[in-house]
Amino acid sequence: GFLFLGVSVSSIGILRLNRNIQKAHEKLQAEVEVRKKTEKRLRESKDKFELLVKSLPSPVYKGQVDWTVDFLDEKVEKLTGYPLLDFITRRRRWCDVVHPEDIELVKKNFIQALKTNKSYFRTYRIKTSEGEIRWVEDRGQIICDNNDEVIHIIGVFNDITEQKLADEEKRAMEAQLYQSEKLASVGQLSAGIAHEINTPTQFVGDNVLFLRESFEDIARVIDTYTKLLEVNKEKETNTEITKKLDEIIEEVDLEYLMEEIPKAIEQSLEGVERIATIVRSMKKFAHPGTEEMVPSDINEAIKNTIIVCRNEWKYVSEVITDLDESLPPVPCKIAEINQVILNMVVNAAHAIEEVLGENPQKKGTITIKTRKNDKYAEIIISDTGKGIPEDLRSKIFDPFFTTKDVGKGTGMGLNLAHNIISEHGGTINVESEVGAGTTFTIRLPLDNVQGSKESKEEMFY
Repeated sequence: GFLFLGVSVSSIGILRLNRNIQKAHEKLQAEVEVRKKTEKRLRESKDKFELLVKSLPSPVYKGQVDWTVDFLDEKVEKLTGYPLLDFITRRRRWCDVVHPEDIELVKKNFIQALKTNKSYFRTYRIKTSEGEIRWVEDRGQIICDNNDEVIHIIGVFNDITEQKLADEEKRAMEAQLYQSEKLASVGQLSAGIAHEINTPTQFVGDNVLFLRESFEDIARVIDTYTKLLEVNKEKETNTEITKKLDEIIEEVDLEYLMEEIPKAIEQSLEGVERIATIVRSMKKFAHPGTEEMVPSDINEAIKNTIIVCRNEWKYVSEVITDLDESLPPVPCKIAEINQVILNMVVNAAHAIEEVLGENPQKKGTITIKTRKNDKYAEIIISDTGKGIPEDLRSKIFDPFFTTKDVGKGTGMGLNLAHNIISEHGGTINVESEVGAGTTFTIRLPLDNVQGSKESKEEMFY
């Protein structure tokens, strides 16, 4: 052995020390290699992330509850018109670009997400640096710690302005289509309505002519009675006048006139009332209504529509109604619901007509019921027509689909009805049996009191 720093070290000890140093060196090198590989993977992961973010069509963000952002990719400049640096340096917060009218709704949406599954999906408007209004679809997730405190928020903005404009254009086209269909319905019904009004008008006119002629005859009787009264006042007997009076009474058939004139007057009044009812129903049916959903009497709408389209069904069917008088007012656009009921009743009449032929010996039946079913009002329209084959039932609500002869229908009636009921938040279902008939069940929600205002708020939830 020998002394090393005052310590006796054997050659075996030196070898052991060398081995330990070598192992420590190798371990250190291995750790360095692991660190290098980890750093390389992190760089690769970061590069992949940045590449992924750049490849996405929409801006990705990571932010805080105070509307500031920790990360936001450069595509936000194209969306908002503001420099990315404004957001990264927090000189500008996201709430600065959200449309002022939509901020409260976005906040409410965030609070609701916190209370539920921490994810959100909202649609709202932003104002660009040029003052342009754009629509964004904001999808994200709230990340919280174990104490349910918010750490950060991650999400993506999708620019849906073009989609919104397309949707608005589609709604405008649907509105025009609805109006065209309504005008087509009115045109189709006009001949029948003219006939319905013409019939009572004709017998009112006939009765008025009868009353005019009858009045002339009665005037002759009264004139003769007046002369007889004057003679009696003079206390003289004038058999010639009395004889003349008997002849006139017999000639004009006074007894018949006294019996028929009240009937003619009553019939005329009934005819005038029928005309007034048709006109009132037509006015209510054709009224444009409002753009807002307002509580409306569905039963009255059904009664008016049945009167308006009476000429379409009266030759082929009877209409039976079973309307729930306790049904509460239904929030709806009543003019659109009138159109739906009209389409259904006319379709039912045509279905029955195809079974019975042009000269039916026995009429079919159209049954219309209303009832309250939980939170919905139901309108059930059944007919005893030919029924719908099973392979066609899935197509009946398609636009321009029809099994009617050319000129008999546009193929838009049921499609329009389906769209209207869907926009009301309701449903329309069909049950049919070939050879027995068809039943349509329309369900409209009773709790949509806020109408379009509520629908607008629902976009943000």
